[in-house]
Amino acid sequence: MERTAPPGSSFLSSAGRLKWLICLVLVLGTAAVYWPVGHFEFVDFDDQVYLLNNFNINRGLSWAAFKWAFNAGYAGNWHPLTWLSYGLECSLFGLNPGVMHVTNALLHAATSAILFLALAEATGKVWRSGFVAALFAWHPMHVESVAWIAERKDVLSGFFFVLTLWAYVRYVKEFKARGSKPRILSWYGWALVFFALGLMAKPMLVTLPCVLLLLDFWPLGRASGPQKAWLALAAEKVPFFFLAAVSSALTLYAQAHEGAVRTLQEMAPGIRVINALVSYFRYTDKLAWPKGLNAVYQYDFGLPTSAGVWAGLSLVIVCAAAFWLRQRSPYLLVGWLWFVGMLAPVIGIVQVGGMAMADRYSYLPSIGLFIAVTWLAADLAGESKAARNALATAGAMAAGACLWLTAAQAMTWRDGIALSRRCIGVDPANFVAHAQLAAEFLNRGRLDEARQECIVTLKLNPNFAPGHEYLGDVLYLTGDYAGAAAELGWAVRHDPFKHAAVTRLGEVYLALGQPEAASDEFRNSLSFDSKEPAAHCGLGRALAMQGELEEARREFEVAIQTSFADPEAHYELGETLTRMKQNAQAIQEFQTTLRYAPNHVGAMNNLAWLLTASPDPALRNGTNAVALAQRACVLTTNSQPLFIGTLAAAYAEAGRFDDAVAAAQKAHDVALAQTNAAVAARNLQLLDLYRGHKPYHDE
Repeated sequence: MERTAPPGSSFLSSAGRLKWLICLVLVLGTAAVYWPVGHFEFVDFDDQVYLLNNFNINRGLSWAAFKWAFNAGYAGNWHPLTWLSYGLECSLFGLNPGVMHVTNALLHAATSAILFLALAEATGKVWRSGFVAALFAWHPMHVESVAWIAERKDVLSGFFFVLTLWAYVRYVKEFKARGSKPRILSWYGWALVFFALGLMAKPMLVTLPCVLLLLDFWPLGRASGPQKAWLALAAEKVPFFFLAAVSSALTLYAQAHEGAVRTLQEMAPGIRVINALVSYFRYTDKLAWPKGLNAVYQYDFGLPTSAGVWAGLSLVIVCAAAFWLRQRSPYLLVGWLWFVGMLAPVIGIVQVGGMAMADRYSYLPSIGLFIAVTWLAADLAGESKAARNALATAGAMAAGACLWLTAAQAMTWRDGIALSRRCIGVDPANFVAHAQLAAEFLNRGRLDEARQECIVTLKLNPNFAPGHEYLGDVLYLTGDYAGAAAELGWAVRHDPFKHAAVTRLGEVYLALGQPEAASDEFRNSLSFDSKEPAAHCGLGRALAMQGELEEARREFEVAIQTSFADPEAHYELGETLTRMKQNAQAIQEFQTTLRYAPNHVGAMNNLAWLLTASPDPALRNGTNAVALAQRACVLTTNSQPLFIGTLAAAYAEAGRFDDAVAAAQKAHDVALAQTNAAVAARNLQLLDLYRGHKPYHDE
């Protein structure tokens, strides 16, 4: 017969020691299976948006970052606690993917242990609670939530979810035991605080007040009285429902602002309902038999109406059966409604994004199914020793299989290329995965492979905006600016919320020498994210090309305020200040550029020139100028006549006139070989100056 732990049993008792042992097994097992994640990389599945290109938070915590986290609807979400957790890690460890992966794994392990403690406290069933927690900790369908840095919101909200359950169970237990108001208010207050923190990590917790009502029915047994008891319990949850409503409103606003919510024209209500009904059973199927797990489940627009009808009838039948058995097996009703209810916000009636379902959505809802199945199996085994031994053996085998499958599934998240190829292996026609693989190749500079994946993507779905966007990026990086403008323009017209594509389109117009058109695109991008440094920097370049130097300077300064460590923003500001004859400030900006990008040859050359030719003698330093100019020439293998000419001027400023003459002659010859007549003629003029042992200074 299963050991039943007395409520609130001390950890010094035998029951308490057993709880410690189970917690230890849960944590160590989770640590073992997720041990490799400390060496995993960022992936282009939202990690770029959430962290790599998010200069609001990836420089660490600050007052500005704190305000941004609470005010922003960035990336279609309002989850300030998740942003602040990233900021804290960046402050302590820098932008380190290994640390962030380990944090996710630790949160998941802690959540598993607290889930066990909360269930054991609520039900008094130690082994059953331990098995539910083990399934939660080691199920392969939960790998996506743990091994994906951008899903910090899942594991962080899950941590506060189980803390809320634990505090609520303690509140109810103490209410029954002694009705001591101070303690009651204390545990109730903690449950409310944990719930608020969970909502600030991920708004999917909005259904948690309903889960608390389910727990009131079973196992807490608070709803066995008349109808008034239910009304009192519902009234008790009013503060929880209020917080859930506020979180829902903020989330819907953020998603609509980012264009994440699909309109009725994009996805008809009938298709959404059919997909939602069918998805409930797809989730149960994958939880029972985790085969063909995928990071991207494509939307099947060909689902027949009959599939939705059968799925809907099946849902009604299961709900009715669970309700009919509520007196004999109340855990079936609680577990099933927990699963169905917690999935409801993400089941697809309000469609966010274009995916039919996602493994990560099962993270907390699956607990309900695990409870129902575990308690049902234990009750069916009854008091028979043989049946219980068989059940224990089957449970151990299931837990071991989960560990093995989870370890294998986790490795598919080691980098973006491995993940994309895994998705394509499961579904070769997955155009989203092909586009993501193209993005990963782009990030690594493997442009030919990126182009091929874009072609495959657009062959599978010619109307997929990211496919056009990434192809536009490839064409831009290979110098086909007209082709890039066409592809990026298509992407922006068909998905105007893709502000990364809008920003790149502005850069294409700059390359085409159309600064007015570029300005329009950068301003359009800033209408989505007013702090996007790349858009501010691009707008500054466009304004500078139009001669509006003071306005350009302001744009570069805004970009630097948002992303102080961005070398390009400092470099562009230095160039603008040079044109404005503010050489002292320009020198500081080029020095800052080199602090963050030591091999930035443009900054080296420009700084060397200012230290050589500045009209202000106090700013000139020939020795330092020679060192910088020599380094720039070495890095460019003496192939840039402009850099060689700067070296010649630096030699002259340092009094090394023979070297200056030789360098100027070389600059002239290289420029002629490259048919750059203007630079060749300029160095020919300077040769006479250097031969007369005179340095060159700007007027």
